[in-house]
Amino acid sequence: MVNSVSLIGNVGNIDDGKVRYMVTKKGYGRYFFSLALSDRKVNPGTETIEKITTWLNIKVWGKAADYCNSYLSTGSLVYVGGKISQSEYKNREGVTVSGFEIDSDKVQILSKKNVDKVNSGSEEIPF
Repeated sequence: MVNSVSLIGNVGNIDDGKVRYMVTKKGYGRYFFSLALSDRKVNPGTETIEKITTWLNIKVWGKAADYCNSYLSTGSLVYVGGKISQSEYKNREGVTVSGFEIDSDKVQILSKKNVDKVNSGSEEIPF
């Protein structure tokens, strides 16, 4: 079986006060962000086109996480490559919540303003 996903979407709000970047005990970077995927569909009853947005949680590791921490900003158009994984946690009320997220090993900024920021820096893109 193959577990592979390639997505293009916009970075969600990364300035919401949540911890987005951390370094693990073994020294690996880890970065979290949400990705908005937009689509359109025709409403059969009204014949109008409706915009549908799906939100996914993205988890990035290693040098790609360092790259995201340095260059991603809210609204950036990005390519994300990785695999789908299931996560499970207990919320504030103690209820177990499960969902899906993307474990990403590839992130590429597609927005021109962010690409210019990357190109003007002295850091080398890790992939």
